[in-house]
Amino acid sequence: MSIVTERWEPTGSAFHAAVMTHSWATVTEPVWGILDSEAPFDERLRGFLTMGLRRLRHDARFRALLTLTLDGSHNAAGLSEGRAAKASGLADWQRRLEAVFSERATTRSRRDAAGGNGTAGEQAGPAQHAANLLVWLCGTALLAATDPALLPPDDATGVAPILRGLLS
Repeated sequence: MSIVTERWEPTGSAFHAAVMTHSWATVTEPVWGILDSEAPFDERLRGFLTMGLRRLRHDARFRALLTLTLDGSHNAAGLSEGRAAKASGLADWQRRLEAVFSERATTRSRRDAAGGNGTAGEQAGPAQHAANLLVWLCGTALLAATDPALLPPDDATGVAPILRGLLS
């Protein structure tokens, strides 16, 4: 049996990263999990966007976590590891979103090959859709951090414009 005699004393950025990692799954997974459901793509996307707005508006813990995730203060403090961690986290979000849109593109391609009426040649690809949705998510979270009352309604009407663009 060994006894650990060293005490872990996290640095500011290490502590921040530990809190973020621990909180992320429990606080945000109910929203992200909607994208992994078996529902049709448009319903999953609408649910993801609506639930995200609802949680930003009404759940202070969710709003705080996203605010901390997107906060640029690590850059101002000169903590390059904080900036790298944020960039890595946002890249993970983008990859996750791109996977969802890739799944949709595959389904559309099969439908088009079977004689469907899609116009795949005129549509943005999964990477473009993921990037656009990531920009919307980041901007919405930062707006909520400033004043949740500035957010669009947290229902189908509030997400209709972004949803129309993503489904086109």
